[in-house]
Amino acid sequence: MSYRVFTHLERPDLAERAAEAGDEVWPEYNRHGDVTNVNWKDRYPLAPIGEYAHWRRADGQPFDPWIRVHVRMGGELMRPEPESLKISGTVAEWEEWTKLPFPVSGEYVFPEGLATVSIDREADTGLYYEPNVWLRHSLRG
Repeated sequence: MSYRVFTHLERPDLAERAAEAGDEVWPEYNRHGDVTNVNWKDRYPLAPIGEYAHWRRADGQPFDPWIRVHVRMGGELMRPEPESLKISGTVAEWEEWTKLPFPVSGEYVFPEGLATVSIDREADTGLYYEPNVWLRHSLRG
């Protein structure tokens, strides 16, 4: 199960509400525990996920609000996954999807992206690997 909330839909209690809703459906998927993908990194797309996942606030709590919610609920940080999801397309497709022009080959930051997209004009390809952070929740009472 994974959660993704776009910036324009953010609310202070949304992470908690999504996680609580997940409590109702997790047992249907795995009776011994489940792995949850949490990530809210679009504000820091240049930071490696392995470092970002371990950032802390001054009070010692995880920096990322989604990770923080899951840790408060007993979630255990398992590992970062820098290439969890691969998305490839032509340069024209990436320009359409992001509403940005990519005039030369290179790495680009784009809205809502958790990492950069690599554009190769000569090969007419854009390649993006979405990073994730995996946490484990115990379903045993």
